[in-house]
Amino acid sequence: MKRFYISEICLISKEEKKAKRVSFHPKITIIQGRNSTGKSCLVKSIYRTFGADTKIHPLWERSHIISLIKFNVDGKNFSILRRENNIFAVFNQDKEVIGVFNGVRQGFAAFLADLLDFKIKLDSSKDNQPKTPPPAYLFLPYYIDQDLSWKEPWKSFLNLRNEFTNWYVPLAEYHTGIKPNEYYEIKAENDKLKREKKGYDNQVYSISNLIKNIDEKLTNSSNINIDMEQFKEEVKELIKECEKLSKQQELYKNKLQSSYNRKIRIKEQIKIVVHTIKEINLDYRFALSAHDEVECPTCGAMYENSFLERFAIAQDEQECNQLFNSLNDELLGIENDIEAEDKNLKKIQTQITLIENILAKKQGEIKLKDVIEAQSRKEVKQVLVIQKKEINNKVLELAQKMYDYTERLKKYNDSERRSEIKYYYQNRMKLYLDKLDVTSVSEDSYKRLIPDIRELGSTLPRAILAYHFSVLQTINKYGSSAFCPIVIDNPNQQQDSLNLNNILGFIKDNIPNKSQLILCLEEMPQIPFDGEIVELSNYRQLLQEDEYDDIEKEVKSYVDLAMKAYETDPQINKGNLFGQSI
Repeated sequence: MKRFYISEICLISKEEKKAKRVSFHPKITIIQGRNSTGKSCLVKSIYRTFGADTKIHPLWERSHIISLIKFNVDGKNFSILRRENNIFAVFNQDKEVIGVFNGVRQGFAAFLADLLDFKIKLDSSKDNQPKTPPPAYLFLPYYIDQDLSWKEPWKSFLNLRNEFTNWYVPLAEYHTGIKPNEYYEIKAENDKLKREKKGYDNQVYSISNLIKNIDEKLTNSSNINIDMEQFKEEVKELIKECEKLSKQQELYKNKLQSSYNRKIRIKEQIKIVVHTIKEINLDYRFALSAHDEVECPTCGAMYENSFLERFAIAQDEQECNQLFNSLNDELLGIENDIEAEDKNLKKIQTQITLIENILAKKQGEIKLKDVIEAQSRKEVKQVLVIQKKEINNKVLELAQKMYDYTERLKKYNDSERRSEIKYYYQNRMKLYLDKLDVTSVSEDSYKRLIPDIRELGSTLPRAILAYHFSVLQTINKYGSSAFCPIVIDNPNQQQDSLNLNNILGFIKDNIPNKSQLILCLEEMPQIPFDGEIVELSNYRQLLQEDEYDDIEKEVKSYVDLAMKAYETDPQINKGNLFGQSI
């Protein structure tokens, strides 16, 4: 079991320009102060920093607190920063960013669960799928808040009722070690195998339907039992015609394409010649109608409009006409070629019809096509049968693994082991009720891990305290997730001085080994505690102006590191996480 300790918390409000730093003793820290000096805000900020929200005062909420906590897990130091916009950044002991998260359920819950070995899975109320619960479910046994916990256990945090279905018993069994981490690790592997087996089962089902369908087809054509050798000549003829058609088709396609390309080129050349003839004809008419001298339209010089010039123009027109006639003759030849090649393709279609006729040939009442299809179905069936056998072998392997996992899970449903843990818890409960002078609570009311305590007045808080410490001792002995700091806020619940001193002595003497306690008290304790005392004396002024500058520099350095990592580290999810630095 890992051990989790908190060493320091820094709280800062940019709006108020105030801050507070509190250090915690590894064993016991007493937060002492009268009402409204900030004890509850301080300890609730611890849980808020770890993503477990509690009911807080509206004035504290409007302060937009940024919190930084330094903590230790199994000898390794970490820091965690929470911004007011639900942003979390986690740092290692070298102050390197190891995670930035935009909300508790956007990776932070899973990260913290991994760090603190919190491996339980609870069924979600939304889709009934097993999911890692948020940090509040880890901290529930360790926090007795002054608002709800002294009346009923497992009530310290907000939004617990609707997120998961029937979580009380599974969570209590997890924390107390009846179903520890190993149970959920084995169960997760077993569930993974179940999903994998289900996928294979679906494949087998589909293949079986295909085989059934093929069998029906084969039954309908059960009279097709002729050996393929009987159709040998037909098959040879079919192959021969196919090869011939393929070669001819490719040849005629190429010729036809070439002819169409030539036709396009000739048509374009004819267009050019026709246009040239028109231009020459216009020039010749102009020369006939002009005077003996004509003016050059470019330079203005005068040139003789002689018979020779007019005769040359006429010759150009004659040559173009000859070219036009030649191109038309060539075009006609190409069109004849296209017509001939088109006829050849039609011949190929005739050959295709021949192939179809071959396929339609019968041996008695059986077509070659039907024989081929029947043979194909038999071959497909053989492949499917082999595939089904291979998948069934995989299913058998998975079933054996699932059986092994199921046998291992039985250990955690073993009545002797369950009875041992419950017996330990019940004995603690009986002992602690006696120490706290609670004599009216029947054993039947706490037989289960979720008790039914119906005491009234000052007796109820003492019974609740006995229950919490019974659970904590059971967790310490049998649990598997990291043992967290114990936070008790204001045990002076309708208690006289005698009972209060008895409660404080009980807390001091029964803290689980190697655990950390943070205890909030209104008055200084009359019995000695081995630890530190943090005194709060300012009415509704937990944060102080004189602490702001130093804490602002430190917190800003963490914010800047987180922003830099966010901007440069490709492993960090992108988004408007931090906005402006403080």
